[in-house]
Amino acid sequence: NGRPIYFFESHSQFTLCNEQVGQLILLNCDNASISGLEISNASTCIYLMNVSNCEIAECTLSNAVFMGGIIARESTCVTIESSMIEDARVYILTCTNMTIRKNDITSGEDGLHVQESANVTITENSIYECTSGLAADGEGIRIEGNTLWENGRGILAWGGNITVTGNTLRDNGCGIMASMGSATDRLEVFLNDFINNTDSADCGAYLNAISFSNEALGRGNYWSEYDGLDEDNNGIGDTPFVIQSSVQDHYPLMNPVNS
Repeated sequence: NGRPIYFFESHSQFTLCNEQVGQLILLNCDNASISGLEISNASTCIYLMNVSNCEIAECTLSNAVFMGGIIARESTCVTIESSMIEDARVYILTCTNMTIRKNDITSGEDGLHVQESANVTITENSIYECTSGLAADGEGIRIEGNTLWENGRGILAWGGNITVTGNTLRDNGCGIMASMGSATDRLEVFLNDFINNTDSADCGAYLNAISFSNEALGRGNYWSEYDGLDEDNNGIGDTPFVIQSSVQDHYPLMNPVNS
């Protein structure tokens, strides 16, 4: 688009705000503040590799033709917030201590893909119209693990400590897909609105680390296809919402909480 590629290597404590950028790449950087960028029609709009203590805010990223609006790899303490990401996705790979919040994400493929990462908070995002991707239908949120090998046998595990709360997932092929977990990991999904997704949730075969409600709050998620009753009028369905036979939301909400 006639705009320059910005490539920062081993930079520390810098700010990039409202610049005309065609693509942004950060390698081995720390303490960066990035805001107000508008990037479109790039292979990847923003790419982070081995970055720490970085904030990306109020950016508009669209039409990423290869991997995504934002890709972060082997990075830690990164916040992505208050950005508009259209026809592009966010891909988090082998990262720790990540926060993705208050973003508006729509994608022809998966909206937010978290793989082999730990201590991730996904909150207050609106993710919609993700209709094709790694799976046939596309996922609003895809959480995927890695394969660890022990004595020649594959043991499946994601990074762990992942919280998904306060999000709206609407008109996606699948609202959330989580695959590859172990008993020592944790994925907690609560106070989200799942609205008009073809399939609200898919947990694969590794279920013992996944919770679709918060026991301390006594609240789960809103599911637009839930047809249970609330005879005591407490705003919580009287029967669980069944995701898979051994995975249920025990406190399905009768009304949306975020939408």
